[in-house]
Amino acid sequence: MIKLVFVDNKKVKGFIFGEIVTKGGLLTKRRKILAVHEIGVTSDSRHLGIGTKLMNEIKRIGASKGVQEISLSVWAFNEKAFNFYIKNGFEIQTFRMEFKI
Repeated sequence: MIKLVFVDNKKVKGFIFGEIVTKGGLLTKRRKILAVHEIGVTSDSRHLGIGTKLMNEIKRIGASKGVQEISLSVWAFNEKAFNFYIKNGFEIQTFRMEFKI
C-alpha cells in the first residue's frame, strides 16, 4: 500500500492512497498497475496545487517501481474530480455500469 499525506503548518491538507497490482486476463496482457483508491484535499486547501503535487508524487513512485499505468475510478456525478483527473493526464478507458434491483 502506498500512502502519501500532504501536511502544511502541522495540519493534514491532503492524502492519496493506492497499491500496486498485476492485472490481465484472457483478452488483455498482464501488466503492473498502480491502483489509486482514494485522493482527497481539505475544502479550505483546494485549488492550491496540493492534489496535483500528490498525483505527481504517486506517478513518480509508480514509475520508479516499474508500473505501466495508473488507474482510478471516479463517480459519474463528480465533475470536479473528473476534470482534475483529465487535467492530470488521465483518459477514460472503461465505463462501469450498474443495475439497481
